[in-house]
Amino acid sequence: PPPPPPPPPAGESTETETETETVKPPPSPPSGADGGGETPPASAGQRDTSTDLVASPPRGRDRLWDAVMDVCGITDADITPSARGGYGRAVAGLRRVGASPTEVSSRAAAYRAKFPQAALTPSALAKHWALCAEVSPAPRSGPDRQAGIRAALTAIAAEQANGSPDYLAELS
Repeated sequence: PPPPPPPPPAGESTETETETETVKPPPSPPSGADGGGETPPASAGQRDTSTDLVASPPRGRDRLWDAVMDVCGITDADITPSARGGYGRAVAGLRRVGASPTEVSSRAAAYRAKFPQAALTPSALAKHWALCAEVSPAPRSGPDRQAGIRAALTAIAAEQANGSPDYLAELS
């Protein structure tokens, strides 16, 4: 089949056996020396896009998000788009279980006590949220640990002095 004929110049009509087509010239620029003036009304078939980019009202700060990012040492400016998605899922999970911004710091402290060598991330905090409900870390060193060991040894010695069997002898 032969290619279709080229469109006619603006403002001219062409007739074929089945239809008549009119090509309209493009709209002229606004009048006025400064190029300003009123915007011409939208032509039939064209959509008025002047209201498409309506600014939404600013959102308030998400206090739970802020609390989680704060305890994890993450600033908003350093978050990549791919990381933001994971952090958002972690915060959403915390929100589903009723986490509050004030509770985040105590659970973060419990996380650090239970997992001292692990990095505290939003995902890790959300994953271990239930484990971090109560803080009861055993001291790793210092006078409190020494006092605990001394008390345990004293209790064992008292049991042996009262005729309790020597459980440690069975192990050797």
